[in-house]
Amino acid sequence: GIAAHKALSGLALDTLRGLTGAKLVDVISQGLDALAQQDILTPEERAAADARAIARFFESDLGLRLLAAPRVEREWSFTLKTEGNLLLQGVIDCCFLEQGRWVLLDYKTDKITAAPQEAALRHEPQLRLCARALQQLTGLPVGEGHVFLLSAGVSVRLF
Repeated sequence: GIAAHKALSGLALDTLRGLTGAKLVDVISQGLDALAQQDILTPEERAAADARAIARFFESDLGLRLLAAPRVEREWSFTLKTEGNLLLQGVIDCCFLEQGRWVLLDYKTDKITAAPQEAALRHEPQLRLCARALQQLTGLPVGEGHVFLLSAGVSVRLF
């Protein structure tokens, strides 16, 4: 999971725009190699980073929307003050602006043993907290929340 998150946050998005198929996988592999050379990925993480799974994300409707977005934030740390003055700290995997609203995205690398919708639903409370934090942080509304199941290559919209 760590390797996938580092890869998805570190790849240069401008190099991926307009690519599909084997060319996209090749460019992602080169990007992963570069992240390893920069010591962003350890050799073990580089070996574990699946260029084909990452390519499936960027070829999906959600991935294409992300690549077209005017603003993309990845691995964005936040602190959220909740009821009862509790402070929650977390990291937003990815979000991007689309028509003045945030699209929130959480990557999951776990193996899927249930239907994708069922697998994604258990992450909804976490995604809703991230949405609250993102809106509080930026003052802009969150229009959508998605979980992308990397092992299955499937996006599930939760809100």
